[in-house]
Amino acid sequence: MKLAILSNSPGPNQSQYFAELAKIPEVDLTVFYCARKNAKWQGTDADGTDHNAHFMVNLNPWADTRGYLHCNPSAFLLARSGDYDLFIIQGYSYPTALGTILACIAFGKPFVFWGEMINRNPRLISVPIKRGIIWPCLRRAQAVLTMGKSGIQSFREIGVENNRIYEVPYSCNLDNYLTVQRDQAGLNLRRKKIVVTAQLIKRKRVDIALRAFVSLSEQYQDWDMVICGAGPCRDELEAIVPDTKKDRVIFRGFVPKKQQPGVYADSDIFLLTSAQDGWGMVVPEAMAAGLPVVSSTAVESAIILLDDQAGGLLIKPNSVSEAIRALEILIRNEEKREYMGRCARTKAQEYDAREIAQRSAEILLEIHRRCSHEGGSK
Repeated sequence: MKLAILSNSPGPNQSQYFAELAKIPEVDLTVFYCARKNAKWQGTDADGTDHNAHFMVNLNPWADTRGYLHCNPSAFLLARSGDYDLFIIQGYSYPTALGTILACIAFGKPFVFWGEMINRNPRLISVPIKRGIIWPCLRRAQAVLTMGKSGIQSFREIGVENNRIYEVPYSCNLDNYLTVQRDQAGLNLRRKKIVVTAQLIKRKRVDIALRAFVSLSEQYQDWDMVICGAGPCRDELEAIVPDTKKDRVIFRGFVPKKQQPGVYADSDIFLLTSAQDGWGMVVPEAMAAGLPVVSSTAVESAIILLDDQAGGLLIKPNSVSEAIRALEILIRNEEKREYMGRCARTKAQEYDAREIAQRSAEILLEIHRRCSHEGGSK
């Protein structure tokens, strides 16, 4: 099966998944990237790819919009050529992707759309354009790959048939996290830590995490909080912490993936308080490192991985009291933390890039067989 994937840029998770997918004997994979790097993923670029990758020049003539509006007609020509059994297109909010979707439909070529969920944000693309052009196009896809219940529901709501929606979550190689070992002998000698890994932007609601910690900090004097992430909200988040507690809240800024396992090895609880999120790869990463997780139900990976509450606790979004309640359960019970950490590590292995690549290859082969049976585009 000859696959082409159109992707925005080599992210730290996707690149590892693509590399694993390319190793599967039945798959001949080529990935077309619209950019060599993305500001969101610092330190990740083309040098990190381990698969057949091509990079398309951005021909957008307006320099001030090049960061988010990529345009290159070569992808349209690739779609027209029919050299690939399936053309997988990630996202639709940039011209190259939308143009490639339209080209596949126009030339009767099978394509698969891959995205977390339908984005209803009118600031990105106007609602009339979505309803009049984009949503009908997605209904013409041979299949939609998405993740989590919210993703599945969002595509059902725009009319994509149930039998054409498949779950393929983002994933990465978890080896560096799975090998994390804690110094049990020195566990009682160091300070305990709650770690948060998130962009410092509004929808991640890191303020909830900070307010919960500040509320608990007086009672639990041997606990600190570590914030891993960068973003425009840092100043206002730092202002939440009283002067008397500032030495117990460490803002580390952006932490590269290679350094994250070391941070988790020195931590005791992972906390994610997003009000709106997609898959949330940080959750399986933290779980693979053996950390019990407290996460809001706005994070799809948490809903799935913590469904039995064995590897951590789910909380309602936008609730400081919920975060306090869950954190206190784990802070006060070391045995429970250790048990949940062991369960978390076991569960996370189901979402390693190798596992997801194998499962998704079977899905893509099924889609390809169906396309062959149907004779091409719907």
